Amino acid sequence: MKASTSAFGIVLVVALLALLPAACAPSASARTTKHIEVTSVDEKATVFELIDLGAEDFGPGDQLFERAPVTDADGETIGETITTVAIVDGTGMADMVGVVDCTVELAEGNILFHGAFSGADLGTGATVPIVGGTGDYVGATGTAMMVAPSEKETKLTLDMTLPGTP
Repeated sequence: MKASTSAFGIVLVVALLALLPAACAPSASARTTKHIEVTSVDEKATVFELIDLGAEDFGPGDQLFERAPVTDADGETIGETITTVAIVDGTGMADMVGVVDCTVELAEGNILFHGAFSGADLGTGATVPIVGGTGDYVGATGTAMMVAPSEKETKLTLDMTLPGTP
């Protein structure tokens, strides 16, 4: 009888250890969502440079660098964007295809989005993935939609899922 009790004890311990990681992991319900709408005020950018690194004139290989204030719905400055765009194809902003890398710096932390987009989509909304963040936005995933109604501003809609705490 002693041997079967020991075997049962070992099986019980192994089963409990196998369940431990799942019990300690945050549940899907512990995750939260966050929706932020801000405007990058391109006309007030402290840095706005298009560097012609490819063939002469606008085209593949060129890079855009921008540092611009971010405002909320009331027009109050609440942070800034630091953005680079590598031009992959096209002859102008309207037909370009590029890869954007943007950090939105807010008081609660930074949000990073990165991905390919088409300049033709900026009028109605170009969507790229949110790939992370800092502060309140650590572990953020989701989408960033960029809409440029004019050359003066880019509206950003950030829809994120944030991990919960165990």
